[in-house]
Amino acid sequence: MSNTIPRKEFAEQCGIANNAMPVYVARGKIVMIGTRCSKCDGKKKPCKECSEREYIDLNYRNPEGKYLNLDFYKKFAQKEPEPKQEKVVKEKMVVHPTFIKPVTLIKTPPPEDEPDLSDLSENSTDGKLDKAIKYSSIKDKQAATRIKELQEAKMRGELIPVNLVQETIQSFAEAVKKSYSDAGEHLIMLISERLGAQEHDKAFMRTKLLDTTNKAIDDSVNMAQEKLKPVSTSDE
Repeated sequence: MSNTIPRKEFAEQCGIANNAMPVYVARGKIVMIGTRCSKCDGKKKPCKECSEREYIDLNYRNPEGKYLNLDFYKKFAQKEPEPKQEKVVKEKMVVHPTFIKPVTLIKTPPPEDEPDLSDLSENSTDGKLDKAIKYSSIKDKQAATRIKELQEAKMRGELIPVNLVQETIQSFAEAVKKSYSDAGEHLIMLISERLGAQEHDKAFMRTKLLDTTNKAIDDSVNMAQEKLKPVSTSDE
């Protein structure tokens, strides 16, 4: 292996971004060697051409005698450079929220006075018996009317099964978890690259992010399911 490595190649082998190299230089972690042309001489940053000509000397030693560049390379460089893989563009899952139409409450007319069934014995008068039969007939008609109204509301799309709502909420929650996980992973990579975080730091951030996201979404789902329980019980 050569003792001098171009800046871009050094960054790739160490697993850091090329544009992040000046950050490590400013922190005193590595030392880059290069020349400045008349365009960028005296400026804080080199021009593009001069930046591409910068290189890392592994034999460089600081005034204390430490091989800064070599130590950095041994710590972060990969033993065998991995072949570049084509980026696979993942299709993002788009979840369209399902809007539930408001359920129209149907008022049931108040029933007529319920007769005292305890008085309907063999010695009961015909009037009381007729009243009981009439009351029973009215109750049957009211129940039939209620069933018909619910069936018509369901056909109009104003009513949907409670279990379908619960499944929709669960599917939506899983999609949100996936989207937050992907976005969080991307954010962790950006932060780690900017701060030079190591693998155990990335793992710690990833674990905390997943735990926090999953708990927040699960709590929201449980809260929504709890609000559906009274509706489910009334339907039964």
